[in-house]
Amino acid sequence: MKIRTFRTVVVVSFALAVCLPVWADSVLTTIAVGNEPAGIAANPRTDKIYVALDADLQVGVIDGKTNRISSTIPLAGHPVAIAVRVEKHVIANASITDPL
Repeated sequence: MKIRTFRTVVVVSFALAVCLPVWADSVLTTIAVGNEPAGIAANPRTDKIYVALDADLQVGVIDGKTNRISSTIPLAGHPVAIAVRVEKHVIANASITDPL
């Protein structure tokens, strides 16, 4: 899965996120993000990258300036998709909860 922003392409595979500039032909950095990344979204205005971490029941927030996890957002269910509304600085998450 690739996400293009004005500055980077982010590739998520297994438990790693890799940041590449749009013009790069090699990996600049690899970022350990957690278990079972299920989705990714980027906000080029805030330079934040959001990774839905299914097995961890959370969203990892990567700071695009430092290429490090800056925080995590705990969730009640398994995140399966994530989106960013750039103009409102809002992230949306679709989760699946375990049946009762």
